[in-house]
Amino acid sequence: MKLKTFFQKLDQFAGAPDALAKMRELVLDLAAKGWWRLADTPQAHRAMSLAWFKDEGLLDPEAFYLAARNAC
Repeated sequence: MKLKTFFQKLDQFAGAPDALAKMRELVLDLAAKGWWRLADTPQAHRAMSLAWFKDEGLLDPEAFYLAARNAC
C-alpha cells in the first residue's frame, strides 16, 4: 500500500466507531514483512481478533484448528 492510499483510508475511518482497529489494520498493510512473518505479532492479534473474524463473517480460526486437531 502506498502512503497516499494510507492517508486516504485513514480519513475515511477517522469518524468510525472502530477507527482504532481500522488504523491497526492499515499499519499492518504498510509493513514491509510478508503476511506469514506478521501473523504472530501483537499488532496482528489486536487488529484481527476472534471478534474481528466473526464480524467479517469469516471462519473462527480457533474453532477450525480445534476441529481439525480433534479429527485426526
